[in-house]
Amino acid sequence: QVETQGRKIGIPRCAEGSKVAWFEFSDLCNKALGAADYLAIGRAFHTVFLADIPKLTMQERDQVRRFITLIDSLYECHTKVVCTAELDPIPLFDVSEEERKTSIADEIFAWDRTVSRLMEMQSTAYMATAPTTVKK
Repeated sequence: QVETQGRKIGIPRCAEGSKVAWFEFSDLCNKALGAADYLAIGRAFHTVFLADIPKLTMQERDQVRRFITLIDSLYECHTKVVCTAELDPIPLFDVSEEERKTSIADEIFAWDRTVSRLMEMQSTAYMATAPTTVKK
């Protein structure tokens, strides 16, 4: 478990004595978690495995928002993230042209930053650097 703001976040799998954790997408993005929770995970683990990221649409807006916040938080902590996903980052969030034209949703714009971060997080340079300490 990781504790933040008086709450405990369950860690489904981690190697004893290691700083590596494994989560399913649903563990982190289908629950009411926020930046403080994700930062606590990023501070506790230098590597996070995130499995089974589904294709996302505007119908899963809450999960999209949480995923964006998760990646932002882990990026800030310089946590290494290893994902399995239904698609590559760019098409993972499927927004129709009609939704793009009529929506004022911040998720559409924030997704571009998330894709950029996910791409950077795959780089050799990112993977080779040590995690940073994030202030609580």
